Amino acid sequence: MLFHAGFIFNLAMVHYSNVMATSMRVDVITPSEASILRDLKLTTICGNIMIERGWIEKPPQANDRKNCLIIKL
Repeated sequence: MLFHAGFIFNLAMVHYSNVMATSMRVDVITPSEASILRDLKLTTICGNIMIERGWIEKPPQANDRKNCLIIKL
């Protein structure tokens, strides 16, 4: 159920992005931007919970180059 809620928040962000791209009204853009930022926080929380519980895999991360240099020396 958490995955579905996160998916719906992602769809809402796409909808608000389309509103911002197609709207010529300035008074619509600011609330849409605030809604995207709020939904982005929620989807990040949902994603972190799903990663912690092992429901989805953690995305690939870049290697820590400083740590690699210390190990090789």
